[in-house]
Formats: sequence, structure tokens, C-alpha cells
Amino acid sequence: MIPITFHRESVCMGDDAMNGEYRIEMPDDALLRDLMHVILRGGNGNDWPLPYTGADSHWIIESNIGNLAHIYTDSEGEWHTKYLDIAEDARLDELGIASVFGRRTVKFGDTVLVTPTNQKVLYSMGDIALLDVGGELCLRDGEIIYQVRSFPYYNPATYLLRDGDITATISNAFDESEIHRVVEKRKPIRAVTGTEYDADRLCRFLVFAARHCPNHDVGYVEGKMAIEKMKELGATSPETAVDMSELGVRTISDAFSHSKKLAERVMRTESGKVYVQIKE
Repeated sequence: MIPITFHRESVCMGDDAMNGEYRIEMPDDALLRDLMHVILRGGNGNDWPLPYTGADSHWIIESNIGNLAHIYTDSEGEWHTKYLDIAEDARLDELGIASVFGRRTVKFGDTVLVTPTNQKVLYSMGDIALLDVGGELCLRDGEIIYQVRSFPYYNPATYLLRDGDITATISNAFDESEIHRVVEKRKPIRAVTGTEYDADRLCRFLVFAARHCPNHDVGYVEGKMAIEKMKELGATSPETAVDMSELGVRTISDAFSHSKKLAERVMRTESGKVYVQIKE
């Protein structure tokens, strides 16, 4: 059996009396969807499943390895599970989940209606801007508006939503309070990769993730951005290699260098400069 600690936190009157930790035991061949079923319906040691409170009830399930699922009821009161960082058919014995945390939250993502009177520009750079829209933190990329949400209980993750649906999940990234601090107080923050972000770099990072990286961690997004910058600078050979400082990142994951099968492979010169080797 696979032991998992489940910590639940409800704000529903009456149901919050059962907040606390429960020990769940799952079969050795169980999948992630089986664990979500136990959290929702009970059993296997979970004596207090998620409460049914009618339509638009929303729970976020996080874990020690990342954000797992958004469990919610729709406008008709029917339960649904949307998986976030990990596929529903992933085997628990391969994931290494030791603890999960479930908390009730506001609706995960509504369509945001932006009008000239309900938006406040927090920071802008051309067609890109971070906005406060009726209290919601939003990212504008041209005509497209994304909600910016985060759930920082275990590993900070940034979610970008368009019309209520998740467009990009960036794990080990930034929570909303950090983003507000950067754009409102002009205080830079440092990612887990060591890269420092001011408002300009943060906006570019979020837009790039929304366009190109639907489900990756911050290091992967930075690596992809660095490759695009190298191509822009013409750094495609040892003779045209550039210093890392020109790319706006502190490091590039070795995942972009190890495999010779990569279509675009980051290479390093003896002097420490980098370039992208593009496979013909």
C-alpha cells in the first residue's frame, strides 16, 4: 500500500469542523485519478470527503511534488476534475507523492470582462501590460487577456487562464503577491533558478509562457527564452557565441544540452560563452 497524508482545509460552515490531516492508503497499482476519487468521495482512510455545496464549489488539490487537480462543480452542480501539473493516468508509485493538501477556493477562473472603467494599468510595455481588473491580476498580450493566478502552498505555481481555462501552468514560479511587489513597488524578485526579475523581464516571461509553454517549470521557460534570444542575436556557432548575461538568465538547464537528438541544442565554448546548435 502507498501511504499518503491528506490535509484538508474548508471554509464551509460545519464542514470546517473536520479540517485536519487524514492518512490515506492507496493500492500499489493506483493511478492519480484513483487518489482524486478517494479525496472527492472518501474511503481508503479518508473519512471526510469533499463536501457537496451545490453549484460552483471549487477545490484545489496540491502536493509535495506539484499541483494536482482542480475539483469543482459546474453551474448545474455536477462534479468535474481538471488535472493540472500531472496526467490523471500517472502511477502513484512512480510519482513520489507523500502528502496532499486540499483547500476550498473561489472559482478558479471566470471570463474577465475588461472595460475602460474597470481596469488599472500596473505596468505596461508596448502591447504587453499587467492589469488590475476589478481586483483580478491580469496579463494583456495585445488583444488577449489572461488571468494570473497562483497557489503557493507547496511549490509556487503560476497559472495563466484565458476565458476561465488554463492556458499555461508554470511550476516553481511566482505567486501573485510577488508579482504585485515587482510591478507596484518596483522591487525585483529572484526565481529559484537565480534569475532576477524586474517588471519588464517578468512581463516578457509571462507572455512567452502563455504563447509557447503550456505546462513547464520556470527553468524550462527560461531555457526556451534563452534559445530564442540566441537565435535573435545570431549566436548559432562557436564564433558567434554570447555571454550568458546577454540572454537575461543566470543559468540554462542541462536538459537543453545533453541530448544530441535535440533540434536546438545549447552548446558552451571553452571560455564559457553559449550558442544554439540548430539541427539541419
